[in-house]
Amino acid sequence: MLQPHGLLFDHVIVNHSRYAASSRTSSPQNSLLAVRSSALPNAPTWVGELRAIFAIEQPGTGTVHRFGFMRWFRPTAAHLSGTVWSDFSSLNVQVWDADSYLMPAESGPELLIDLQNIVSHAVRMDIVIRGQKYWATILTGRG
Repeated sequence: MLQPHGLLFDHVIVNHSRYAASSRTSSPQNSLLAVRSSALPNAPTWVGELRAIFAIEQPGTGTVHRFGFMRWFRPTAAHLSGTVWSDFSSLNVQVWDADSYLMPAESGPELLIDLQNIVSHAVRMDIVIRGQKYWATILTGRG
């Protein structure tokens, strides 16, 4: 059983990149990141907002567990064929429903992540496809 309390942090450095917790910064753009859903080489990459960074020390072991709490973007069900966005999937451009996040009970990655599974920062922009607003993201590092 883990401790019922932990330490919160403003940011974390993973693979020489600094990631901020959106709950502790005035610039949530620094909190948008990509995480690989598993250790498998072709595992999908999910993009979301790093809401909180915390550490919990396991009593009696001296082991410190470090986690991130995520708010995942909702993958779009829109058909991208015939749009410019279908041509960019090989560049890790992903399209998401705008202003929409996965709910905890929905199918998707876990809300708690091991911070070492962060792939890179992500940049998000508003796009319009067939009159509907979406978010497009691209990774800023190696994904």
